[in-house]
Amino acid sequence: MHAYEEHAWRFSRRDRLACVLLNDTRMKTFSIRLFFCATALAMHCESQTGDVPDASDDAAADAAPSDDASADAGPAPYPAPHPSAPTIRSLGGPVLASPHVIPIVFENDSLAPTIGSFTKALQGSQYWKATTSEYGIGDLSVDDVVVVPASDTLPGATISDAQIQAFLAAHLDGAHAGFGQPDPSTIYALFYPAGTTVTKENGESCKVFGGYHRQVPLGAMQIAYVVIPRCSIFNTLSGADAVTAAASHELVEAATDPFEMTTPAYLVPDDDHMAYGFYPDTELADMCSTEDDSYFKADVGFMVQRTWSNSLAALGGSGCAPLPPNYVYWAASPVLTEKVNMDLTSQQMGIIVTKGVTVPLGESRTIDVDVFTTGPTGPLNLFAFDYPQLQGQSAELELTFDQATGVNGDTRKLTIKRVAQDPTYGGTAFVVMTYTDVNHAHPVVGFAAQ
Repeated sequence: MHAYEEHAWRFSRRDRLACVLLNDTRMKTFSIRLFFCATALAMHCESQTGDVPDASDDAAADAAPSDDASADAGPAPYPAPHPSAPTIRSLGGPVLASPHVIPIVFENDSLAPTIGSFTKALQGSQYWKATTSEYGIGDLSVDDVVVVPASDTLPGATISDAQIQAFLAAHLDGAHAGFGQPDPSTIYALFYPAGTTVTKENGESCKVFGGYHRQVPLGAMQIAYVVIPRCSIFNTLSGADAVTAAASHELVEAATDPFEMTTPAYLVPDDDHMAYGFYPDTELADMCSTEDDSYFKADVGFMVQRTWSNSLAALGGSGCAPLPPNYVYWAASPVLTEKVNMDLTSQQMGIIVTKGVTVPLGESRTIDVDVFTTGPTGPLNLFAFDYPQLQGQSAELELTFDQATGVNGDTRKLTIKRVAQDPTYGGTAFVVMTYTDVNHAHPVVGFAAQ
């Protein structure tokens, strides 16, 4: 968990076992493919096609009979009753009500025209409104792309975040064309070319992260900036799609949580759902970053990412906005009725009382898991794993379903056995993943205290 560290669009955990094994303990986006490996299902590392799939295309139109359903009771409503979804809350910091984006590229970047067209397309778009308006963000304005000439500064093979901050500070002196006079509503979006590796404290671009946002001090002001490296393949995206998707993620977060290191805004979940800080992480774009059907071309005509909407989530279906036409969402939510302690003193957050289940070492507990969908589907597959497994570590929990499939209205039993103590958090986060195939899965996160 790292709620108070800067957030980034990170390398996907989708491919941890199947395609590549990485050791960075702060990689936050999981791979749907992890559980396919764990359950010995055949799969391949695949590329995203680009359009949002209609979930109903992936499952049969008519739901299979449920072992739980009574013929007299009739079918469950859509969605069937289930525990509430998280609410991402503000810690009181400012948002950028009228963000002003200045995109920056470097001379001889062949993707510069695409970057210019993409950023301009965000202005006035339904995509931007759907992802940000409920958080007090208005339309954004976008300048023409600033091209940094070779006579000024061209990045070398490697550039650190500290060097990027120094570059920005040197160019925000009013004497560099295009950089303008920044104010607290400005977001500088730096797009680095192919052949330049960006480094931060936790690793390298395209291996650990595909983009990030931070802030740089300028006198008494803090200025938000976004860094987008050039990854030929990232998560399931490639080429320009990887660039624009990462940029959409980071721009939404830079507008809704621009100064997270000093005055954070939309950054953390409500206390009952604090386990989402372990996975997938809890800025607004992070919350939807692990789901393949979050990536689509929207009305802007470029690949973008859906991001978390508290208002949509409160309706009981997908919390990722905007919703595509005819979209059917599904998931399975653990029913957690206890109030338990989560120890976040290592994150300077103290002890948080959250919803969970208490599972002492060597003992087992069985909880209900509610399966729900927003429309007809076929049988859905269920799989559960704990947070240490996401990190490539030994499991602290063994999680076993009584039945590994279900449809809307079914209640499944999940038995949780603690096989190891957690040394830090007073318990272990776990994920219930509901899926139809390797590209279509949705997670719900819970917490087992010890």
